[in-house]
Amino acid sequence: MNIIDKNNRTLAIVTFYKDIVENREFVTDVSEEMQFAKFNLKKDYIVNKHYHQKQERTIYSTAETIVVLDGKIEVSLFEEISNNLVKKIVLESKDSIVMLHGGHSVEILEDAKFVEVKQGPYMENLDKEIF
Repeated sequence: MNIIDKNNRTLAIVTFYKDIVENREFVTDVSEEMQFAKFNLKKDYIVNKHYHQKQERTIYSTAETIVVLDGKIEVSLFEEISNNLVKKIVLESKDSIVMLHGGHSVEILEDAKFVEVKQGPYMENLDKEIF
């Protein structure tokens, strides 16, 4: 599920565990600074050994991904300039969200364990603005 702002910009992509039915699917546009894919692979499938070559990249913003391992959280998504609320989405165990643009907040609805991933280097005093 893509969350789009009024300017047709993708703020976030939500993946509910129950919806991971394809073999493999890359859900972000190839131009995004954070890439996200979902996989549903059968026993004995092999992802060929590989590495990712070094490339110089320019990153303008910090994208963030949350994977809920257990529990329930609510993520609120906000427009980038106005900070207006666009959508609230509830995520439960095994659901995930990649937040590409705009602002966000997270409320813990039930005790929750989750993993957060963002590209680095990350310096909170420079990268994060509270509004």
